[in-house]
Amino acid sequence: MAAPNCTNFMPRISNFDKFLADQKADKAKYGDLSERKAQWVAKIDALYGQVRTLLEPYQANGSMEFALSLSEIHEEELGSYQARSLTINLGVSSVRFMPVGTMLLGSPGRVDLVGLRGSVRFVLVLPEMDRPMHVAAAESKRSPLDLAPYVWKISTSPPGIRYSDINTASLQSAIMEAANGHPRHR
Repeated sequence: MAAPNCTNFMPRISNFDKFLADQKADKAKYGDLSERKAQWVAKIDALYGQVRTLLEPYQANGSMEFALSLSEIHEEELGSYQARSLTINLGVSSVRFMPVGTMLLGSPGRVDLVGLRGSVRFVLVLPEMDRPMHVAAAESKRSPLDLAPYVWKISTSPPGIRYSDINTASLQSAIMEAANGHPRHR
């Protein structure tokens, strides 16, 4: 006996076909984002390289250990993919760099440093930026965006967001904030 045709029994909402067509059109509007995803994953790895370089003396003397793992990320435009997370073991506590995404409003990339008592945002911004800039909606939808000129900076929490360069002192403060939950001067 042949299986019944399920489409005959499926209720239809009149505007569902239009919804599906709009979804397909939105996907086509973004185009092939495989290059964007590759640049994003490379930027994450570059951040971890910078972190390891700045903290190398502490790893060398046994004060901390680094461990890489894979995290599953889902972004509407990119779908599901894997990116590395970096855990820094500090003895009795640890903090973890966790990628958030690249298709974000306000920044083409964010990684959160998460500890037991707090978190700190690391964002991709243009080198000269020290605070968010308002971008027209039409400009923010440009794609594909080349991530090459963007650099990682540490972001304060909203509403008075400020960006600061990553250096040894600011990274140490971010780690203490994530681990202890107390904002430090950055």
